[in-house]
Amino acid sequence: MKQLIAPLFITVLLTACGSGAVSTTERHVKGDANATLRIEEYADLQCPACRAAHTNIVEPLLEKYGNSIAYELYHFPLQQAHPYALKAAIAAECAGQQGQFYEYVDVVFENQSDLNADILPTWAEELGLNVDTFEDCQGDSAMKDIVKGDYERGRGLGVSGTPSFFVNGVKVERNNLDVISQAIDEALGLNIPL
Repeated sequence: MKQLIAPLFITVLLTACGSGAVSTTERHVKGDANATLRIEEYADLQCPACRAAHTNIVEPLLEKYGNSIAYELYHFPLQQAHPYALKAAIAAECAGQQGQFYEYVDVVFENQSDLNADILPTWAEELGLNVDTFEDCQGDSAMKDIVKGDYERGRGLGVSGTPSFFVNGVKVERNNLDVISQAIDEALGLNIPL
């Protein structure tokens, strides 16, 4: 019986890993992963507007709503404009494999002007990651598939630029803290007209 279970388990794992698809339960989430209200951001880690949104929109939203929301960052590297965006996205996923996805994203945004392919392992080391594992991970096609899957998902939702925010699957048309907060409040039932 054990001889049948092991190959079946390996087949299931390989099938799941090879699909390139990542379910929302496997996403890197800030807030409460089980929250019914989901905030999704499509971002390019080399995009200056995404850096500004990270500081001026995402951080205040997380501070204000905390565990009332589940925030997820999806990769949308605009490679023609930002030559290191794809490598940075893959690096963030590799940091995520060691439990530090958002910490790595924070470092990339904080040091965006220094972003290049050679600096990525240095930032991993500064976060205390296993750099050998991190560097091996960067060559893993599954990480590139995750980023590509995010990009394709965004394209399917009509994302054409970054940052792009969605509240419970509905695109917010303006990247503004007040506008996004209003959409969240409405979704939470906090803006009920009298």
